[in-house]
Amino acid sequence: MPTWPAGPGRPGVATAAAVLGLVTAGLTALMTAGLLFGLADGDDEAAFLLTIVTGVLCAAGFLAGGIRLLSRTSADLLFATSLAALASLALIAVVAETTLYGDDAGFLLGLAFLGAPLPAVTAVLARSRATVGWASSGP
Repeated sequence: MPTWPAGPGRPGVATAAAVLGLVTAGLTALMTAGLLFGLADGDDEAAFLLTIVTGVLCAAGFLAGGIRLLSRTSADLLFATSLAALASLALIAVVAETTLYGDDAGFLLGLAFLGAPLPAVTAVLARSRATVGWASSGP
């Protein structure tokens, strides 16, 4: 493994970003699967469909981004997916608030607000100087 300017090993912040990306991918896939079962029960509201579609895309992006960062390819996909997930959660909150009521609206609003910290922290870690420097000095 080539040495980068700050030393021979992977910085902890890069490892943390990749692991958070992989954890977020798993949690997103789990929630999306649960919502998919709800969709099969006849819950076809636009907010739920939006959540499922963006959940699948974000889970794939987090998985691929985490793997790319661990293989020292790039942190760009992980960072971009984190931003896309935050935008998706904001959109889900707006759509849920404007089109749903009762427990459905509360559930999606809670999902959006409780789900936002993971991609936010992942974005910050993926864009840190040590992570970008290490990944860009790779093979």
